[in-house]
Amino acid sequence: DGGRRCKVTDYGLSKCVPDTPGSPGSTPRSSRLLPAGKPAYMAPELLDSDTFFTEKTDVYAYGMIVFEVLTCDNPWRGLNQMQIMMQVSLKERPTIDVDASADLVALMQRCWDHEPDARPCFADINAELHIIDQNAHQQESLDEIKEMLAAKNSKLRGRALARQELERALEELEIELDSVEEQPFAEGARGAVYKAACQGEVVALKRISLVGMTASGRAKVLKAFATELTIMTQLRSPRIVSVIGVVTVDSSFLGLVLEYCEGGTLREALAAEDYATAVDEAQRRSWLLDVALGMSYLYSKGVEHRDLKTLNVLLDASRRRCKVSDFGLSKSESLNTAATQSTMGGAKGTPAYMAPELLQSNTFTEKTDVYAYGMVVFEVLAGDIPWRGLNQMQIMMQAVLEQQRPPVPDGASADLVALMQRCWDHEPD
Repeated sequence: DGGRRCKVTDYGLSKCVPDTPGSPGSTPRSSRLLPAGKPAYMAPELLDSDTFFTEKTDVYAYGMIVFEVLTCDNPWRGLNQMQIMMQVSLKERPTIDVDASADLVALMQRCWDHEPDARPCFADINAELHIIDQNAHQQESLDEIKEMLAAKNSKLRGRALARQELERALEELEIELDSVEEQPFAEGARGAVYKAACQGEVVALKRISLVGMTASGRAKVLKAFATELTIMTQLRSPRIVSVIGVVTVDSSFLGLVLEYCEGGTLREALAAEDYATAVDEAQRRSWLLDVALGMSYLYSKGVEHRDLKTLNVLLDASRRRCKVSDFGLSKSESLNTAATQSTMGGAKGTPAYMAPELLQSNTFTEKTDVYAYGMVVFEVLAGDIPWRGLNQMQIMMQAVLEQQRPPVPDGASADLVALMQRCWDHEPD
């Protein structure tokens, strides 16, 4: 980014390894492949005729990165590829000729140890670096660091045991947050949302409370949470709020860690006192296009939203671009049988945005979400919520029996009005 944080990239030499034969679902220990990569970063085991690649091979390369960061120089400068491979085979390593931190030098040397089994794994490296960072201004003995690391690993093992009770998706996405603010900045039917930090980045933590819940109630929430997570992890689009991970180890709640959108909800932007004069038509069209792009992407992946409204559309920091969020009531077609793709159990959503067929017979199709989009268009044009002043029963009467719709906003562009009216047509077809 601006120079303070970094991300790993370029998987051109990566290899996806299948599960070990005879152990379905297990994580493979190693894979045989031809040596690939830059010799300066290649572990000695890659230079043998019987070449096996493991996590420890990448750890060796990480050791060389530590060397570069400490010395601001390339490893093996001045040597050609053959000379580098010869030095590595002879168990030689680049020389540190600068005054470097002893704990980082020790970590580096463990990472590039000649024996793969003697190298740490990345989980251990991450824990050790966390300890080093916390104690950067203290002089602690190596024995104390190892003791703290052992305690950290014990805690991680406890977390792993807790994760086994949940779906595999929850286990794979489990993360540890740096911090969480005490007070939520938003609350909804599915839980409260808090600002949090994850690896130095601001994120949103959506908490689903489990306090005082019965065993059957907990099971229901677990199922709903797993469904929501399964859907969200399938989505990769700039117009969709991204899922970062989950927090399942706290018995008082289930947590979904999401991309944080600093601009708040579209509903909040529309409710601003100066909305009518401060937001021009070009910006309104941009918002509507972003929502349409997000919904189009959802349906290209076989995902229904089922609760589209301006409260579930989030804005970036500039408030110029938006993303579709909150799939708490979504249902993916890939998880359904053919018999349940059109007619679902009970009508779910927000009444003001619910199509007549959903209110009348619980029938849901893509056109039901399109109806809700028509109401979003109304809000953007009017700057007001649809059916203001009516209760749920009155809304149902107006939408289903009277076939009425909210009044067309004065001065609205004819093309957007025509689109809105097509979207909320009484007939889904």
